[in-house]
Amino acid sequence: MKKDKLIKTGVKTVIAGGTTALGTVLGGPLGTVAGGVIGAGMSTVLSDGIGDFLDRQLSKQEQKRVKSVYELTKTKIQENIETGKTLRSDIEPEQLEETFLIAKSTTDERKLPFMANLYANTLFDESISNEQISYLIKTASQLQYQELCQLSLFARKNNYPLKDSNYHDYQGITLKRDFLLILHQVYSLMNQDLLECEGIAILGITDLNPHKTRLTITGKLLFHYMELNTISDTEIKNLQTIINYSISEAKSE
Repeated sequence: MKKDKLIKTGVKTVIAGGTTALGTVLGGPLGTVAGGVIGAGMSTVLSDGIGDFLDRQLSKQEQKRVKSVYELTKTKIQENIETGKTLRSDIEPEQLEETFLIAKSTTDERKLPFMANLYANTLFDESISNEQISYLIKTASQLQYQELCQLSLFARKNNYPLKDSNYHDYQGITLKRDFLLILHQVYSLMNQDLLECEGIAILGITDLNPHKTRLTITGKLLFHYMELNTISDTEIKNLQTIINYSISEAKSE
């Protein structure tokens, strides 16, 4: 099915006038979400886009991932409505398809809840433009789950202290692969303008100073909309331990 046909027939946006009962937020073959009474200007969205998307030739695993992100999105939308949030009036149907495509092709299903959060939460925030939403979805699609954990750690480093020095002394020492991988991922996040190191020129991984590393504006938006603060303490503490790998530990191994 062509993309424009999918968008035309698969996603409906209905602008409610006056006070209206929101019968469904997400409908179609996978079920519906019961809604409540909403105020003027509230929208209902995504009526049967999932059905059209699943009509494509997908493997069983791809269908499973698409259905999973659909259900997660549906739940998050309902949570937002129940807390009194209002759907924006200029929803772009292409963003739903982008989210489904990411779910279809991802190799790490741990990303799915956060992709669902990103899409669902931006539906309720008119302070961010549709162009910015599409940019965030595209940026998030390129990140590995481990990199989402790193954004979460650096956003919460007050609760998870990180070493306040660079890694210059580590040069010439045989280092653990997981440690090197994490540093390269942090450096990559900087090159993607998601992290920055305040007042320091970062030319390579040994220049990194974890304590001075912070999220950029784009990084903060992803942290907020994807709700990366919900990543488990266990995973964040494990990442913290790897980043704080000391020179004495490195030399003793």
